[in-house]
Amino acid sequence: MLCEECHKKEAEMTITIITTEGKVVEKHLCKECAYRKGFITEKEKFKNILEVFSEFLKEKISAEEEKIVCPSCGMSWAEFKKIGRLGCAGCYIAFGDRLKSLIKKMHDSDKHIGKKPSREKETLVLKEMEIKRLKKKLEEAVKNEKYEEAARIRDMLKKYEVGE
Repeated sequence: MLCEECHKKEAEMTITIITTEGKVVEKHLCKECAYRKGFITEKEKFKNILEVFSEFLKEKISAEEEKIVCPSCGMSWAEFKKIGRLGCAGCYIAFGDRLKSLIKKMHDSDKHIGKKPSREKETLVLKEMEIKRLKKKLEEAVKNEKYEEAARIRDMLKKYEVGE
């Protein structure tokens, strides 16, 4: 069954909603749409890494995969699929594209976004810019011997640096 929201991905969960009138409504959603609607958290959006990895390890090994070998340690892609561990740091380079597609399956992305939502990052950048601006104004006030203004600016800076 396709997701009732995006109509593109397979529905992975059924959400049961009880309306204010007491009516029970079921929605069949993919994890992405369930996340966007606020039914699941960021962590729950991603597939279970163990599920993806166990599926990966169960895949049949082809002759082509035996030929792809790390030049540093000699481990083949087929060996990696059997044991699930890389042999050395060079394996990351040798198996780069294949690892990238495996990571994309696990996380629905091959780019690290970070732990903080982007709106918080924007807020941090704006805060840092304001701190720099205030420090510059403080230097000017001290230079021009405007000590009352400098004290006011200093107090504002303290609030920013403490995180209020």
